[in-house]
Formats: sequence, C-alpha cells, structure tokens
Amino acid sequence: MKNILVIGSGGREAAIIKKLHHSLCYVFCMGNNKNPLIIEKCLEFIIIKDNNFILDYCKKKKID
Repeated sequence: MKNILVIGSGGREAAIIKKLHHSLCYVFCMGNNKNPLIIEKCLEFIIIKDNNFILDYCKKKKID
C-alpha cells in the first residue's frame, strides 16, 4: 500500500481524495481549512504550518 499526501482542502482536492479513497492506498491531507468531505475520507488531516513542517511530515509518514 502506498501513502499519499494531498495538499489543499478545496473542492478539487476533495474529488481527488474521493477517487484515491477507493484505491489501494492510505490517504493523508494537509490544508488551510477543515473540509468535512475530506476529513471523513482521510486517515489524518493536518492544518498546514510551513514548508518544513510538510517535509518533516512526509518523512515521518513515509509518503510515497
């Protein structure tokens, strides 16, 4: 299984996550606001802090 990170929390990202949710991968998301459609489909939703935070998170979760 692959670990996928989607960055963003709008309608486009929700559509991407909806498709990924049905595939064989773990979906994580980072965004600026809590979109309920995204939160229910992801393993984890995190508010974006800065670029270094994103990089550290990717290493920690072994994002593919």
